[in-house]
Amino acid sequence: MQIKGFQLQGVSYKVPEQLCKDILNAYRKKFDSINRLLELPETDDEKKIAKQFNSISLFSFDPDWIRLLDNSLSFGSKEEIELKNQTWFKRIDRLDNQSSPLE
Repeated sequence: MQIKGFQLQGVSYKVPEQLCKDILNAYRKKFDSINRLLELPETDDEKKIAKQFNSISLFSFDPDWIRLLDNSLSFGSKEEIELKNQTWFKRIDRLDNQSSPLE
């Protein structure tokens, strides 16, 4: 089995209400089909979506550590990048804890 994936660590927070409204309005403008669904829902599911759309909460995630896993390269293959002092560093050797700025 070829395991591939990623792990993230960081801070998540709820987007402030006014910014959330601005984002959802921009989303409606970008996607006409969503705007139509919200203004003229046809099915019961569409009516439910339209009713709940304006109460959607949005969250943002700011990672400070990322691990990429790819066993197709070799078993246990992983790369890590970490944010320190507003600079991303890529782990070169996890045993020595050496790292260098991400290029």
